[in-house]
Amino acid sequence: MKMPRSAWHRMTWMATTFWIVMLIAAVAAQRVLPNPTWYLIHVAGLGIIGTSILVWTWHFADALTRRKQSQKKQLARLGGLFAGTVALAVALATSGRVGVMFGVLGSVLIIAALLWHSYDLNKAIKGTFVSPGAVTLEYHLWDAMLTLWLAGWVGWLPTFAFSAFWASPLCVAASLAPTLYVGWRMRAHAARRLRCDWLAA
Repeated sequence: MKMPRSAWHRMTWMATTFWIVMLIAAVAAQRVLPNPTWYLIHVAGLGIIGTSILVWTWHFADALTRRKQSQKKQLARLGGLFAGTVALAVALATSGRVGVMFGVLGSVLIIAALLWHSYDLNKAIKGTFVSPGAVTLEYHLWDAMLTLWLAGWVGWLPTFAFSAFWASPLCVAASLAPTLYVGWRMRAHAARRLRCDWLAA
């Protein structure tokens, strides 16, 4: 059963508000947190910004195209981002194999949620636009690629800190996300499968 729009907006607002409250709590607990700076980065960057990207790009895709986005899929992506961010927070508070396990688990969940979201957003772009403003979806897709790029570079820190070098492929893949995305769009544009006006810019 599809959730009423007003109830859905309240729920997504509560998700973002939760991370804002967590950010305030992290600032207040700087002296007792084991890695205070990284808690701020993860809560602010992955919690607040990541959730906002998922929520608002979904909203614009739903409003500007005739493709109604799946609430169940979006809820799953938000849940994956939430679980991944919490797992990274646990990794910061632990050490050894347990810390590595939670660090890798969190990275996988976050990257998977963002890739899934980018895939569905790309499908929405192929739909029929009902507003000239639908071109903003292109910017949101690029935001997702930059978020993956940032996650990839930040991921190298726990990879070296915990000697979890087997997680290196994930960091490399995320770091190359913008380059791979542009290459894929160029090929799709050349094959006339998906128009890409900004290539000529």
